[in-house]
Amino acid sequence: MPDAAGPTTRRTAAGTVVGALEEQAERFPDDPFVITPDDRVITFASMRARALELGAGLCAHGLAAGDRVAYMAENRPELVELTFGAAFAGLITVPINVFLKGEFLRHQLVNSAAAAIAVDRVGLDALRPVLDTLPDLKLIVLLGEDVEHSGAVGHQDLLGGGDHAEAHRPGPLDTYLILYTSGTTGPSKGCMLSHAYLARVAGVMSRMLELDDTDRQICVHPMFHMSGHMDLVLALFSGTPMGLENRFSASGFFARAKQLGATYWGGPGITDYVVEQPPTKDHSLKKWIGIPFPPDKERRLFEDFGIRSICQMYAQTEANPVATVGLNHPAARHTDGRVMDDIECQVVDDEDCPVLVGEVGEIVIRPRVPGAIFSGYWNDAERTIECWRNLWHHTGDLGRFDAEGLLTFVDRKKDAMRRKGENVSAMELERALLGYLRIAEVATHAVATDEGDHIKACIVAKPGFDRDEYAAHLMEHVPHFARPRFYEVIDALPRNPIGRVLKFELHEIGLTEHTVDLFALGLVHDRRRG
Repeated sequence: MPDAAGPTTRRTAAGTVVGALEEQAERFPDDPFVITPDDRVITFASMRARALELGAGLCAHGLAAGDRVAYMAENRPELVELTFGAAFAGLITVPINVFLKGEFLRHQLVNSAAAAIAVDRVGLDALRPVLDTLPDLKLIVLLGEDVEHSGAVGHQDLLGGGDHAEAHRPGPLDTYLILYTSGTTGPSKGCMLSHAYLARVAGVMSRMLELDDTDRQICVHPMFHMSGHMDLVLALFSGTPMGLENRFSASGFFARAKQLGATYWGGPGITDYVVEQPPTKDHSLKKWIGIPFPPDKERRLFEDFGIRSICQMYAQTEANPVATVGLNHPAARHTDGRVMDDIECQVVDDEDCPVLVGEVGEIVIRPRVPGAIFSGYWNDAERTIECWRNLWHHTGDLGRFDAEGLLTFVDRKKDAMRRKGENVSAMELERALLGYLRIAEVATHAVATDEGDHIKACIVAKPGFDRDEYAAHLMEHVPHFARPRFYEVIDALPRNPIGRVLKFELHEIGLTEHTVDLFALGLVHDRRRG
């Protein structure tokens, strides 16, 4: 790599992920692309070769162009190889949150009609209880030597399993990923993300971060989240190395970044934890990018760690980013910035009429160029049409514009909660709780505590409701981040005249003397391996 810093000369203008990997493998065949947690270096050329083999292996096991390949595992290089391998074979990758269980998991696999799924030990444990309900599943691929399942094949078994001389040539608007939302307005929806969408993300992020040829990245985001794929395509299209970590460790973050020689990281969530570490400048990090950050934390990040906040943004899986602070748009950092040139945005009322400057309404968007936002919801034309009413995609987010044309996100419009960095759909959670047959009705909502926001379940119980059985049901069937800490048995849920639950009344009641704290009793916890 060049010694002198400056605008990157390694960026590709390819319109697809396949084209980008082909080009980078041709231009920089022996240069590092992905550095694994055990410091193994995967070059651009070896990643391309591996992808071709894996794509051929998947097809040799009965998959055909257009089929979906899911995976459910913690970060590991095989996930990157499989994602590219699927693209090289004309398949579509469906990343699944490794902590999903029961109906949460089954819905996404049935909705996507996944023909194959790759799992590690944790993913396989979650998959087994729903296997009999997945009629489209043809192939299970095992990741790791500690995983066994009758009829499955190992990741290595896919290699050398077919003719891999020629890569599939997708178009820019062909679907590359189906990423499921957190289901804040109902069951989770599969966002169809095209090659052009990911290419745009990579280009925008590269410019936002002001990358040069000396930069390299540390990726601690899970590959089942949008943030992980943002990191991956940014490294690919910019031609710069990425250190892929198994998981995020706040205490070990700076030491690992120094070991990798990483100069930046991106995405939401982790920076809140990074800034709480003991001050140090014994590292190689220089900059980061993410969602708006409180000014006091931004100051601490620079003064205590010597790291600049390059740019901040408003984004969601359906469009990433929509607005930015910094990129070609001088903007106050107390906002989410100015809307990107290739996206049109309004803030509207319930009749889709634009509201006045300074007033709060729903943020709606539409693309000015093909591929600037997602392509719709997979296998869900009804919800796609609903969200795209009046030719605007309705984000479900509330926001406002100021007199300078700067956008500020205010809140989610629909019923949702946030725990441990994850959005939790009340509808999906309540469906899971009703799996305990001693519950007649249930409504969930967020409650504020001295330890942050938690979830409370308001339960209309049937005869025989048992606290310990209910707690065991939570531990077995609900992902760790969605487990309600509190519950309270009530006589009836408050409803309006047409039968909708009045959650604002439950929220106003909050915690009472009759509320049971399952965390305090030690019956439920929100750790990953519960």
